[in-house]
Amino acid sequence: MFQQLSETIPGIVSYSAGKAFKVKYEGTADFDCMHCVTCESEKALEAYFFHEDHKKFIKQNEHIWENAMVLNSNIEVY
Repeated sequence: MFQQLSETIPGIVSYSAGKAFKVKYEGTADFDCMHCVTCESEKALEAYFFHEDHKKFIKQNEHIWENAMVLNSNIEVY
């Protein structure tokens, strides 16, 4: 369902996801998966956050989430 947001909300450049896993050499959080959405601009990120499809996705799924973490970052490519 989350992936479908990238098909309906303008300004999303890419979407990827994966299952989280623990390793012995590094502390990791107790999350089972990660979704990564790349937006074309900070303005597009804000539009995504307030988009009706995004709000609908949250409302339909928040009852199954024990915990969620949102990180926003401006990732630079060197």
